[in-house]
Amino acid sequence: MLKNNACEIAPILLILQNLEEINAIKRIFKAINPNIPVIYVKRINNSIDYFQGRGIYSDRHLYPIPQLILLDLDLPDAYSLNFLEWLKSQNRFKNIPVVILNNSCPLEYKQLITDYGAELVLNQPLPFSCSTTIFNSLCQNLIKKVAN
Repeated sequence: MLKNNACEIAPILLILQNLEEINAIKRIFKAINPNIPVIYVKRINNSIDYFQGRGIYSDRHLYPIPQLILLDLDLPDAYSLNFLEWLKSQNRFKNIPVVILNNSCPLEYKQLITDYGAELVLNQPLPFSCSTTIFNSLCQNLIKKVAN
């Protein structure tokens, strides 16, 4: 974990497959705070390995537990809500906030997603300034929690 102003900053974990989207979100977080590490995985199976510390993810210095997860709802290898349900069922990980990213999500489906444990559902693409404001607010709250 990185240290910033005497508090540790856990990474943001992106579970996304689109490289353009990954790079755009990395730029947003760099604008918010260049000290926040951003790590990404492109598949649900890799995400589970990440959290269980299996394979290449076994070194927690390189792959620490994140403070926030941004999860693409439409990953090709598995149903993202199954991953969300699994994550929230794990005592060690259930309090990690999850933000769902999707191209188009009807209101009734957003309720289902929050029932599964997501804190927020964002339809993509968001304008850069809007994304920066939303993610900055999330990070400010999370960094304060980590510092306490």
